[in-house]
Amino acid sequence: MNIRNFPLAGQIFQSKSSLRKTLTAIVESREAGSRLSGTEDALVREVLDWHPDATTKIGPGIRSFRVERHSTFRSPMLVLERTDGTETDFSYLSAIAQIGKPANDNAHMPSSVTRASFIRAAREAIRPQIEAFRRAAQTAAADPLGRMRCEATNVLLSPNAVDVDHDLPWDFASIVKAFVTEHELVVAKVNILGFEDGSTRRYFADPILAEGFADFHLKRARLRVIDRAVHRRISAEASSRAARKGT
Repeated sequence: MNIRNFPLAGQIFQSKSSLRKTLTAIVESREAGSRLSGTEDALVREVLDWHPDATTKIGPGIRSFRVERHSTFRSPMLVLERTDGTETDFSYLSAIAQIGKPANDNAHMPSSVTRASFIRAAREAIRPQIEAFRRAAQTAAADPLGRMRCEATNVLLSPNAVDVDHDLPWDFASIVKAFVTEHELVVAKVNILGFEDGSTRRYFADPILAEGFADFHLKRARLRVIDRAVHRRISAEASSRAARKGT
């Protein structure tokens, strides 16, 4: 459904794409641990209402939202803090995808059927490789302050300012696509775990599948340390190209 000019939290968004850009800008501009407030908090609350598992996510009520970073990939994520002191992560992208859909299409589906969950499980399978690469890069830099050298700019940066990235031609999306094709997987039928309340990770239920993907990744990926700001620009450009192609 093509949704245009819809209101949320007192704002008018021309499209779901413009809403995604707004929320991404909010999340990526915040330091880890910072809480949202004012119009940003109000916007996220209304977006969360569209999440396919909103009732479970909200639980006894919302106290606040804060931005955190994934422990391995350092990508920004939203965490919902509940009024009873518990918390859980949630995907605003999953919520945005549901906006405008009929109520009967907004019922909770097993998250294992989504491509996003498959990708998160694939990332979890290679987490040891990413962590090992980060440690090796820090050791190789031999910097007394523990800084690492960005391969794109050749500048030494603090560990919190760099990402581990996949260099072309085997970016992560290409590796996942090739693995799915080569193994003739039906993503919707892959059993993925990690959806219990409070969990921030997804992982393959089948350890053989996880090991297989990790091995597949190891043989193809060329990892590199890159300035997070540069990485964001590259990712944004890739997303823009994909959007223009309608993918």
